[in-house]
Order: sequence, then structure tokens, then C-alpha cells
Amino acid sequence: MRALFFPARPGPCLRPLVPMGGFWVLVLLTLGACGGAEGGSDGVPLVFDVPLSQEQAVEPSSGRSLEVQDPVLAQDANTVPAGTRLWDQLNGYDSQLQGEVEAAVYQGLKAAKTHGKLKSTDCRVAAVVLDLARGKQLVALGSKRAQRPASNQKILTAIAALTLLGGNGSFETQVEALGTIEAGTLRGQLVLRAGGDPVYDRNHENAMPAWAMDVAQLLARAGIQRIEGDLVLDTGTYARPAPAPAWPSKGEHWQEYCALAGGFSANAGCLSAVLESTPGMLRVRVLPPGHGLKEEISVRKGPAKKALDVRVGVQGSRVIVGGTIPAGIPNWSARFAHPDPVALFGGALIFALGLHGVEVTGAVRLQVNAPPGTPLGAVSRPVLGQLEAVLLDSNNSVADQLFLTLGARGGDGSRAGSLGAVQTALADLRLAAGSLMMVDGSGLSRENRVTPRLLAGAMAGLLEQDPAAFDLFLLALPLAGRSGGLANRMGKGAAFETVRAKTGFIGGTSGLSGVALEDGVPRLAFSILVEYPRKAGLNVRAWKPMQDRIVQSLAAWIQTHPSPSTRR
Repeated sequence: MRALFFPARPGPCLRPLVPMGGFWVLVLLTLGACGGAEGGSDGVPLVFDVPLSQEQAVEPSSGRSLEVQDPVLAQDANTVPAGTRLWDQLNGYDSQLQGEVEAAVYQGLKAAKTHGKLKSTDCRVAAVVLDLARGKQLVALGSKRAQRPASNQKILTAIAALTLLGGNGSFETQVEALGTIEAGTLRGQLVLRAGGDPVYDRNHENAMPAWAMDVAQLLARAGIQRIEGDLVLDTGTYARPAPAPAWPSKGEHWQEYCALAGGFSANAGCLSAVLESTPGMLRVRVLPPGHGLKEEISVRKGPAKKALDVRVGVQGSRVIVGGTIPAGIPNWSARFAHPDPVALFGGALIFALGLHGVEVTGAVRLQVNAPPGTPLGAVSRPVLGQLEAVLLDSNNSVADQLFLTLGARGGDGSRAGSLGAVQTALADLRLAAGSLMMVDGSGLSRENRVTPRLLAGAMAGLLEQDPAAFDLFLLALPLAGRSGGLANRMGKGAAFETVRAKTGFIGGTSGLSGVALEDGVPRLAFSILVEYPRKAGLNVRAWKPMQDRIVQSLAAWIQTHPSPSTRR
């Protein structure tokens, strides 16, 4: 959930509770600290898959022996389609950089042992570094091993979208009139055909009024001011909204990060509880209006020194907002999942159309392959407008909307069809998908698997094939020390403001993948993935520091190894 900001107060802490009756709620406290759950994995030895000729170079200073090849996972060039880019056949192995990366890994393993009582064989660390200027692989540690990517998977989702849809790609929602139009009234159905648009604005709590304005304008051009009939939502081949396999348990499904995706959505599948407090007045709104749930609101003001304690949630057909907001906090908001993004879209659209003077007398009705009506036009929104939501904010639902849209554009909006679309995009980039497994676009599922080589290779492939699209991708990534998940990481040192990368975390999984820059130009693509047993706090104490050490080494290496184009 997005951080909330209060002047001169600690940020709120999110805690799920399960009161009697099974109502899942969100409690926000301005005092205290939050601990996150971390998951586990079966332990296997750390594998360094550098060339055999470099065996001696990769031995750590401790003298501990390492397995330097992974023959089971090694890619057989004879089974790869002709024309595929094989980075391991362009190896430009750098012993100094490899040693620095190894040293950082061993520091991470040491921290895991100290803070989590883990053995090194309990953890799996895989990494790769590609030199984009020379087209060579510099570092490889278990880089062919498929591991859980967590939110690093959003890199593949975004790159697949830019590859298949282009930098000018858009979400397209077709609007049709099915019936007769007489004296400003459509007697029949207003049909919308799904385009996967999340109808989400990361800077506003409710994007539906602006979206509905486009629909109202299409209706006005056709002379329609009133619809005596239903709003029909044709979801086409899109999968029905549901959690992906191996998502978090039902107890977390109310959370924003578990919001569902589908052919239609609004506010990225979420409700927003917005509290506005002024002297003598407290206003509580649940957005977007028309969400279709009965509101039960019981929020009161409390003393200025009292902790913020607000509970939000959905129980059956009710949305509940209750608790206490201290005096002196003027505004507060929280996002949480609506149980059905398609129903949310339909109700919110009818309400917003009413604001624009268009009345819909019927109900929201779902229908696959609805009969064709008279085309009125399309509501189009750029995919580019959602890249920051996916990469900078790490919004899971928006990433899943984009993932399913790629499948639907190819004729199959199921999760399997969407994986096929990503595989097509990788083939277009001359990359072999290999053991890639994507069951969602966000990385939330524990069944996702990807190799660090594929993550780094996808970034390199997009840069090579479409530099303009790569620039769009790059600018949406968090900047070290400045924004997104890196706002409070690498705030000094060589990596500060010279690295853009996507963070990733689910229980027992940590990742950091991105690009290190040389004079503002992409120089190195890297990916670091970690799997480890469920131990609270290890991501902060072991893996994030390890990742930051590695990335600092990459940025420092660039300073002493200028590319041919920048060398003077």
C-alpha cells in the first residue's frame, strides 16, 4: 500500500486484523513499526556459472570451494531457434568485477547467517551483468537458474508491452449502440468491449469522471442523451477476475496489492477511502462513487496526540470505514481492493455518465461476444501513461491489467494466453524464453520463475531493437536515491542518481534488476535474484545491503572502464 504522509508524524503502519464475522480490515497507526512476512524456499548450493577457464578467479577469499558450472540448467545452443541472442556465447568475463560481486554475495550470506540463523546452502543467489556498450556478459552467478522474481517480473511485463504495442500503444475500449436512437434516446443497450484499461490515475483518487467524459462525448456525437436499457460489458477473451495461482492467502485479498484485474476495471480495481478533516467537520468519501456496495461509515475525531486508528474493508455487499482520526491531521486516504473490478467499472461509469448529463436507466450486464451494435468510437488511453504505475509505484493490479491485455490482443486474454504473448515479445527481441513461467504480470505469485539472464537480456534486447521505447521504459524505473523503491537506497556513492532499477519482494524472495548509466547513457544491464527461507527482516538486513553493494560496484566499475564512445 502506498505510504501516507502526515506533517511531523511518523508514517502509518498497516496491520490486518480479523474481527468476529471474518471482516478483513486495515488498521493504520502513526506510532510503532511494521514487520513484513517473508517466505521460504528449498535450499540448494550457490552456483557460479562462469566459464571453466576462470575457476580459480572466482574462488572467494575464504577459500571455500564453489561449483562453477550448472550443467543441468546450461542452455543447449542446438535447441535454441536460429538467430537467438546468446549472451553466454559473448562472454567478456571481468575477474575484478566478478570478485567484487562475489564478495558482496558472501557478505549477504554472512548477514543471513547472523540474523536468520541460515546456512549458505539455504539461500539461492543468482545474478548477471551485461555490458551494453560491448555486447558482452561481465558477471554470471547462477544466471541460468530460474527463480521467483517478485516485482522484478514487472520489467518483463513492461518490455513485452513496449515490444508488442510500441511506445504509442494504447488501451482501446470500443463503444457501440445496440438498439434504436430516437429523440436523443437510445432504446436498447450501450455496449462496451473490453480493452483492459485500468482507468487509473496515480495522481488522483478517481479517474472515472474524465474517462466517462470521453464516453459522453461519443454519445453526444451520435445524438444520445439517455439510454433506456442496460450497460453491457463484453469482456471478450479476458479471464474473469480472480487471484492467480499461488497468490497470498485469502486473508490478504483485501489489500491493494491483491486487487484483481480483468477486461474492465476502475481505480485499478480498488476503492479509496478519503477523509478530509477541518475544524468542526469531518468528511468521509469512498471512491469511485457508484461502486455498488452499501457504505457503513463510523469515523470520529480524536485528541491530537491519539494514534490514527482507521479500519477499512469490504464484507459481502458492504464497505466499512470506521475508527478515529486525530485532530490536526487534515487529510488521509487509503486504497483497498474491491471484490470485482468489472462490477466496479460498470457502476462507476453509470454514476459518472450521470454527472455528464447521460442517464442509464438499466443495469450493468456482463456478456461475452455481445451482438454487434452501431460503432460510436473508442475510448483510448496510452499504455505509456501506466508505465510509472507499473515500474515506479509497483502497482500489481495495473501490471496484471497490462499482462492480460497483451494476451487479449493476441486473441487469448487468459493467463496462459498472456504468457504466450510475453514469449512472442521475447522472441521478437531474439531471446529464448526457456524456463520462464509467468502466471501474472506483477510477480506476486510464488509460481513465477525467470532467470536473471532473461531479465537483463530483455532490457538489452529492447535497447538494441527500439532505443526510443527503451528510453520510455528507463524513465519509468526508480532512480537510485531519488524515487520509487530506491528513494531511500544508494543515496550516496557511485550509484547515486546513476542507476535505475526495479525492486522486488515477496516472502522469501528479493530482487533488484535494472540499468547502470554512464553519462546518462545505459551502460550495464543487471539482475540480482534471491530466494531464502522465510525469516522476518532478512530482506532489510541481508539482501538489500547485498544488492546495494553490488550495484555500487557496478557504478564504480563504469567510472574506471569507460565505453569506447566516451573514452578520451
